[in-house]
Amino acid sequence: MTAPGIIVKALFLGAAFIVLYGVAIVVENLLLSLGGKRAVGKIVHWSKATESVGGMSDGESTVDIYYPTVHFQVDGKRVSFESENGFGDRKWAVGSPVPVLYNKSHPEHAQIIVGRWGKAVALILGGLLFFAVMLFLKMSSTPASQ
Repeated sequence: MTAPGIIVKALFLGAAFIVLYGVAIVVENLLLSLGGKRAVGKIVHWSKATESVGGMSDGESTVDIYYPTVHFQVDGKRVSFESENGFGDRKWAVGSPVPVLYNKSHPEHAQIIVGRWGKAVALILGGLLFFAVMLFLKMSSTPASQ
């Protein structure tokens, strides 16, 4: 097998892993939705992360992503978590109430109900788009049979 053939197969495999990771997040969200409990939490802090975004013509740029820390009560005990889902801005003020979905057995495994599907959808669509582009490039570079 040639080096370009190995690279193409590795890229297809990478696209498949991206899609599978997105599907795993969907399954995790569905299980939490079906078996989770709801509570009202309170935003207590925002953490800012600067992430790189590669650009085609302007080089590399960055974007700020904000991750809220939330406190909520379960059986009189305070539970705290930092959301795995980031936002492009501080969607709520510190002290604002937010809807929370949590695992009954492990309340620290919680999510803010708003915006929890975006990451999964982006991974699945991004992976499928990448896979489609690779398939198109592979088919267009294959010589037609006589």
